[in-house]
Amino acid sequence: MRSETAILVFGNSSVQEARQKNFAPGLGQGASVRIAEYLIRHTLTTARATGLDVLPHFHTQQVGDTFGARLAHAFARAFGLGYRRVMVIGTDSPDLQVAHLMEAEEQLRRGQLVFGPAMDGGVYLIGASQEHFRQEVFAGLPWKAEGVQADMQAYAVEVTAEQHWLGPLEDLDDAQDVRRFVAQGHSGLAQEIRRLLKSPVLSHKPVVFWLPQQHAAWAHGLRAPPMAA
Repeated sequence: MRSETAILVFGNSSVQEARQKNFAPGLGQGASVRIAEYLIRHTLTTARATGLDVLPHFHTQQVGDTFGARLAHAFARAFGLGYRRVMVIGTDSPDLQVAHLMEAEEQLRRGQLVFGPAMDGGVYLIGASQEHFRQEVFAGLPWKAEGVQADMQAYAVEVTAEQHWLGPLEDLDDAQDVRRFVAQGHSGLAQEIRRLLKSPVLSHKPVVFWLPQQHAAWAHGLRAPPMAA
């Protein structure tokens, strides 16, 4: 039976993520692409483990000239499919766990806006019910500027909603972040990336990431990047 809450996975393709962030300089694009794919796989696997509906939302589904417009359109589309609550997550938070998503879902059911703060000042999760979603206001937020967390608080005040903040998580934006995660992490994902970085032979060919058939309608654009804001 379809859930009333959807998890919207919103992000770049693995190839574009590798180009923008260069996770493994000196090892070739193939290594960076694989790291990006590992992160996408981790995100989708974690999201599906909640039992909630998961909507991958990559390039061809993204509509708008700015990041905010594209993200707001993705939210609106999910609500248009009949979901009462939507949480959006990116693909660069390697410590994201099922518990974070279930806590967010519980608080959404209680009528709160939910935010997951990233250590660098951004957010790794935004959750809203349909009654608290204002597409034009949401699209107009300065997403690429500093102070996004403060903007989230201001948005909650504007739509008269209580806020719930999850625990902070690191995200991976560059090679330094990857090295730190590998050095400190003990998860299967950290070990997988560690083995990749130590591999004496790395393919430089981009690997096409695979999604289950049930996500096909939301995943046609996985190979292509979203437009720059």
